[in-house]
Amino acid sequence: MYSLDGPSGTRLSDDGLECPTCAKPLVMGLPNDATIEAVARRPVGDRSGPRRTKTRKVVCRSGHEVYVTFSVAARGGRILG
Repeated sequence: MYSLDGPSGTRLSDDGLECPTCAKPLVMGLPNDATIEAVARRPVGDRSGPRRTKTRKVVCRSGHEVYVTFSVAARGGRILG
């Protein structure tokens, strides 16, 4: 689902993420300033707070769907597109 060679500004998860079903390691690309908020079998509800959060669905090596919610620091500036 995600390439192990992420674009600049991203890093591979090294936070000991595990599948909540089988405990196998999860590997996914994350922004450099990301903080893991939740790892769950289903999408986590509204996690409003001072930081922006995003949820990504990943699949562990055993095929279980896992939802990883992480926060990223708000950045000032323009979005180039």
